[in-house]
Amino acid sequence: MPMCLNLLRALSEASLPCTQADSAVIDRLRLLGAADLVKVLIPSARVDCDHRQRQDPATVLEITPRGWEALRTSRAEDEMPLIPTIDTVFPSDAQH
Repeated sequence: MPMCLNLLRALSEASLPCTQADSAVIDRLRLLGAADLVKVLIPSARVDCDHRQRQDPATVLEITPRGWEALRTSRAEDEMPLIPTIDTVFPSDAQH
């Protein structure tokens, strides 16, 4: 779900509500909505007169409290050191 979190991070910096027309973005918005990370209105796809499926733009209304928490958690994980330090390996020894 990293791509979805990247989208969620981008939405956190956007002015909401906003619309998204790209089908790949709409698919990720479906996942974020199903996970209760955003409130989003996604119109049903329809078949046009040329027998092609059409998807109208989705409207992102807001990021939910659960979405904000996911962003805080992912940022904290991003800031964790990749290489263990003495403090993380031997926390009790680091205080002496």
